[in-house]
Amino acid sequence: MSSSSYYSGSSHHSYSADRCQLRTALILNNFGRGFYGCCYYNVDNEPSFKYFRWLDGKTCKRGSEVAPIVLARISIYKNEARVAQEKENEASDREKVATEREILARAMEEESRGRKKVVKQREEEARVRERIAKEKLQNYKFALVSRNGRI
Repeated sequence: MSSSSYYSGSSHHSYSADRCQLRTALILNNFGRGFYGCCYYNVDNEPSFKYFRWLDGKTCKRGSEVAPIVLARISIYKNEARVAQEKENEASDREKVATEREILARAMEEESRGRKKVVKQREEEARVRERIAKEKLQNYKFALVSRNGRI
């Protein structure tokens, strides 16, 4: 291929045709045709370097006949891939929700254990206070009985 250069004014990028990549067109009217394009060529309609040169002539008759079939299959495969990606995303979302629920359940369980511990401590404190009160009552009764001389 003869060397020619291309300057992209918007990106301030200069490329020679020798450094470009050989690509294949996958559009209906030029299906299967080879072309040279900048290695930064972008098919998603985003800003890119625009060097372009056809490698060969027009698409042959057979290529024109096969193009719609191949493009239809590509479309079907892309749709299947999109559906599979959506299902994967849904599964991932469900997994995230399940993980969040599990974390929440663990936190609630831990909080419940903490509350049970506080309740047990309060019950023990109440038993101790009750025991002290009973001992004081017993001591008062004993003191009253010993003052009255019954003992």
